[in-house]
Amino acid sequence: SGPVTEWTFANGVVVSHQETDITEGSVDVRLESTGGWSTLDGVGAGIAGLAVGAVLGSGVGPHDAATLERFLERHDVGLGAEILEHEERVAGVAATDDAAVLFQLLHLTMTRPRVDDVAFRAALRQAETLARRADSDADLRAQIALVDLLTGTDPRYDDVVPVAALDDIDPRSLRDVFTARFGAVDDLHVAIVGDLDQATARELAARYLGTLPPGPSDTWVDLGIPRPDGPRSAEVELVDDTADGGIIVVDWLEAPPSEEREVAAALLATVITTRITAVIREELGASYGGFASIELARAGPSALVSVIRVDGDPTRLDEIRSALFDALAALATEGPTDEELSLIHI
Repeated sequence: SGPVTEWTFANGVVVSHQETDITEGSVDVRLESTGGWSTLDGVGAGIAGLAVGAVLGSGVGPHDAATLERFLERHDVGLGAEILEHEERVAGVAATDDAAVLFQLLHLTMTRPRVDDVAFRAALRQAETLARRADSDADLRAQIALVDLLTGTDPRYDDVVPVAALDDIDPRSLRDVFTARFGAVDDLHVAIVGDLDQATARELAARYLGTLPPGPSDTWVDLGIPRPDGPRSAEVELVDDTADGGIIVVDWLEAPPSEEREVAAALLATVITTRITAVIREELGASYGGFASIELARAGPSALVSVIRVDGDPTRLDEIRSALFDALAALATEGPTDEELSLIHI
């Protein structure tokens, strides 16, 4: 891999580039800025997700969804976005030969988004389906219960938009939500990594990112939702004869961001996932699988946030929980084994 080069453009966009042959023939572009839906009155996670889905399902600028789809059929390009509580992100990937197309699409999506009628109706149908599943789908109920534990049932954090609230949503309101977070830039940071030389990366970044309209400086807003001050738990009852069950454990540690913490978090998550597989699935035979994820939240209150999920036999959840906590306790006191460390590739 080559060195990391950084450019700052007049509109405030900061771009970091690294050429690497790890992803031969392709390039990844990630954009992040602080703010998120915490800055938007009356908007929470559900509406923010609805807005992103409607915009990305539509065309851009003067081109409707069908025209854009026909164009992209000839190119290897993918684009995604999300508006989180404290930040917004865009992620794009393309074949190296289609890097210019990716940057063009990024620019148009941020500066000239649209919500087509077909995409709007599809987004509403999906939201309505999700809302109607909320009472019957155990996995969805578990996610809602988890969010409620962490936020005190504040409705802004609910990914599910109530059916009654969907009547108040129109295409313009969703486009406005998207534009409010992506339409102008103030603290946008961009990473370009992949099989793209420095000269080309800088030219594309200057043309399509350095020309994004600047906006007023803003940052995330503290909504006043404190983290739980002690253990909290909830159970979701399964219907009879359900074959799949599971547990989700979330925790956090307040910590300022650093590269060392990010690396340590990624390594620890890999070790925990390995133990879930080796102990709970292979030795006990009680689990269908599981994973651990530990991420350092850079926007909002800085913290290491861990999520551990284990799926398994619903009649053996107590056994799974006990085995998981025993494995975590052993890891905390003894550290990872040499064998576990040997399985980690950096």
